[in-house]
Amino acid sequence: MSSIDTRSAEQTSLEDPITVAVSLGVPIVRIEIVKFLRSQPATISQIASAVGRTRYGMQSHLDILERLGAITHVTQKVRGSFRPARLYRVNPSGVEALAWCLFDALADDIPGAAA
Repeated sequence: MSSIDTRSAEQTSLEDPITVAVSLGVPIVRIEIVKFLRSQPATISQIASAVGRTRYGMQSHLDILERLGAITHVTQKVRGSFRPARLYRVNPSGVEALAWCLFDALADDIPGAAA
């Protein structure tokens, strides 16, 4: 069991964004994917290797992140591969929109929360 699972509400620090995101139910693998793709576009195999998962478990996470607009992909020939592959990359404006959407979901109808 991870330390995030065993923390009480009083122990959860709002200073650690990843802890907060995981506490809200965002799978850590999705955070790892977005963080990895910030530095470079990558294939599904490269992403899986970077986040320590199998490539077969990645597709559903990539599909969800793409539907949310946090990442995009292009299909192109990749050096060392016989056939074209999907290259995933982070979509900065999509990540920002997702963050604002989460803010809106948490702050909606709270007096004084709207700017």
